[in-house]
Amino acid sequence: MRLDVKAGLSIAALLAVTLGAAGCTTAQPPEGTDASSGPVLALSTWSPGPDASYMGAPLSGELLVSGLGCTYVEQEQDLRIGLLWPQGFTARWEGKQVSIQDAKGAVLATSGSRVSLSGGYTTPTPDSVASCKEPSWTWYTVSVVLP
Repeated sequence: MRLDVKAGLSIAALLAVTLGAAGCTTAQPPEGTDASSGPVLALSTWSPGPDASYMGAPLSGELLVSGLGCTYVEQEQDLRIGLLWPQGFTARWEGKQVSIQDAKGAVLATSGSRVSLSGGYTTPTPDSVASCKEPSWTWYTVSVVLP
């Protein structure tokens, strides 16, 4: 089979665009999914309250959503830090963005926006991140979303 140079370059360009797009997806509900249902939100066993102890390690960056709908902040050199949210927090699709809401329903963050968090790095339980299937991520338990 003979492939001319033009056809070869076209195939290579198409492959590069396809692979590049696969790594840079915009958060959006999977096709056929009810946009009012929430994306995957990894939850920690920690919950806020007057008797709770709060972790204070700062983390800031752009709030992003993986192709599986899991939230993370990306640091330099493609280090993705998966976010474990407190009990009672929820996530909701709003168009192509994901909003994170606290237990009272207040929107604390939206994907694509810069977030400043307080919390701590952790090793999650397998159950808390089973739906994310992101084994190479470093995980961070959010205790406070700063304004």
